[in-house]
Amino acid sequence: MGAAKLKLETWELKMTASPISNPLGVSASQATMPEENSPIPADSRDDPPRTQPTRIRDIPTEMRPREELKRRGAAAMDLEKLLAIVMRSGQPGQNVADLARQLVLRAGGLEPLSHMTYLDILGLKLPGIGEVKAMELEAAFEIGRRAAASAASAVPRMIRTPEAVFEIMEPLVRGSQQEFFYILLLDARSRLVGQPVRVVSGTHDRCPANPAEIFSIVVKRGCTAAILVHNHPSGDPTPSQNDINVTIRLIDAANVLGVRLLDHIVVGRRTDAHPSGFTSLASERLVAFR
Repeated sequence: MGAAKLKLETWELKMTASPISNPLGVSASQATMPEENSPIPADSRDDPPRTQPTRIRDIPTEMRPREELKRRGAAAMDLEKLLAIVMRSGQPGQNVADLARQLVLRAGGLEPLSHMTYLDILGLKLPGIGEVKAMELEAAFEIGRRAAASAASAVPRMIRTPEAVFEIMEPLVRGSQQEFFYILLLDARSRLVGQPVRVVSGTHDRCPANPAEIFSIVVKRGCTAAILVHNHPSGDPTPSQNDINVTIRLIDAANVLGVRLLDHIVVGRRTDAHPSGFTSLASERLVAFR
């Protein structure tokens, strides 16, 4: 009997151990529950809590793009919020501001994005940006370019040097991945008439120039002189042999129509090799102009 009582007291002592060894008061069966029986999946126990993508309606009213424009003005807004206003809507699981931010990153920045056609934008293959959004973006950027050109030509400008042409044309073709062919119309006093006219576009390294298409614009506007401009997306303004051959053909067509073709300028980028950023075929005497 004495031995049995001693064993019982020993067992009770073990079960009533100090609270330090079992601070939460968990029973022995609970303390030894295997990991695999845990109600929390093993692969997510240390993960941060997951949050749902923020929707525009979940953002405080004063921080939403349109409301922010009303409150602060467009000039004070971030780029992605301005784009969000143009794009208007995102996609399930992604609000429009986040989609705009992803678009800029995928395009490589605002500069290359602003010169993309809607087909180029579609080529980025961003879920949530379809044909309509891509067209709206291209149209918005084109409006900006035309506004810049309009401001530059609001006061009639004398065009007497290739540098003056470059100042007008470089913002229009900067960052473009295509070749664009423009014509600048001049009056009898060598003043720019209206805005530069884009007459044709081509690929990244070739731009077909049709004399009839180009000079019909000159005749319709009643101008007597013109300057041709096209860009090299590579940034190297060195004229190719094809550039020279096309210029000779266009000079012949201009002579027939009684139009003075003054120069053909190739626009690239300012670099150490090409500090001016352009090449004037007239100044370099690569072609005989009238």
